[in-house]
Amino acid sequence: MDKITLTKSLAAVASVLLLATACQRTNDTRPVTQDAFRGLYSPAATVVRIRHDLHEEGVEARNDSLTYYDNWIWNTYHRRLDIVEFDREQNYLTEPTQDFYYYNSNGRLDSICHRVGGVSKRTFHFTYSDGLLSQINFLFGDENRNYTTDFLYHNGQQYPYAIVFTHPLQNWMIDNYGTDTLVQRWTLEWSNGNLIRATADSMAWYCTGLSKIEYAYDNHPNPFQGYFNSSLISHDGIVDDPSCFCKNNLVRRTYYHYNSRDNTTSTSQSRWDYQYVRPPYPSSVTTTYHTLYWTDVTVKSYFYYDDPWAEE
Repeated sequence: MDKITLTKSLAAVASVLLLATACQRTNDTRPVTQDAFRGLYSPAATVVRIRHDLHEEGVEARNDSLTYYDNWIWNTYHRRLDIVEFDREQNYLTEPTQDFYYYNSNGRLDSICHRVGGVSKRTFHFTYSDGLLSQINFLFGDENRNYTTDFLYHNGQQYPYAIVFTHPLQNWMIDNYGTDTLVQRWTLEWSNGNLIRATADSMAWYCTGLSKIEYAYDNHPNPFQGYFNSSLISHDGIVDDPSCFCKNNLVRRTYYHYNSRDNTTSTSQSRWDYQYVRPPYPSSVTTTYHTLYWTDVTVKSYFYYDDPWAEE
């Protein structure tokens, strides 16, 4: 049997096994699906390990090169993510750092507990309304201020038309913003299951300097659709990297920097370069970003799946 025929045969067997499993559990409320706004993350090919090769260049470079690994632990019966262990060997981080995932009785994501050094640092709670994700909230800071991320929908729509970040402020920050609660709203536009544009309201623009963000994607399935990362939620980063929401893989992000003093707009771009050794899933991605220390960091990440035919 040649290599192509063998690959097709393995894929066919996998499909048959998956179908057989589904038929045996007709009352299963946890279908194999990826839908962030329904709190479901059960991809056809599950990532079990990610290798990150990091290289930094510039006068103030702190790391010429570094390799570290993230381990993903799954509940194989339910096909649900249980734990992500970041930098398992602690080549980059100084303490064991993990995200623990918990689910409600319907198999929807209920909460994420972020732990550092074995100690719970922050818990993110997910709330649903009419079957769709309506809010993520968590306590932040020594005063336990309740930060919320709200998703707003039009009737009958499965994708939100806006995302709202609400942060109660510390006392010393109230005078700077003229309010005790900072509310930033982004209006969202979708196409073919992908977020293509996020437009800032006046407060979001004031805080970020951005009037809007535009995104572009490839035509391959995204193995991370439905996966929520606690760090991104903590820093309102899901508007910078909306991969958890989208059907395809993010390949380009364009920031629009608006300067109100001279009414001008400039742009900056970030790109993600994917490789597909055996489509449809990506085997690696490379991206470069600038740091505050005037250096450039290039990271190439390799994805290892539980399905051998999906890997190199």
